[in-house]
Amino acid sequence: MGPSFTHADFCPLIVADAIDYDDVYGQKEFEVEVFGIDSKCLDVTVGTTKSATCLKSECNTEFQTFDFEVEHGIYTCSKDYEVVDVNVSGKIYRFTCPKLAQVCPK
Repeated sequence: MGPSFTHADFCPLIVADAIDYDDVYGQKEFEVEVFGIDSKCLDVTVGTTKSATCLKSECNTEFQTFDFEVEHGIYTCSKDYEVVDVNVSGKIYRFTCPKLAQVCPK
């Protein structure tokens, strides 16, 4: 028996109600979440809530990083499991970067 979703982005997900990241009609758990073909999921902690959220992202081949967008700002994962804190209107989103070789294999 397989998972109830079709995309896992090579990173561990905390799944309550599984949603595909490319489902543009998906229900957002966090206001910063963006679904679409250019989105990938990252683990996130907001306060005491641990979850996963989908964000517009891309592999930056020039710098060999994984870049993701939050509220029109670009943030960079330059190493595996790096923690990136983003302040959105006083709320801290603590993103844990995925293993770069898996999310950006080239």
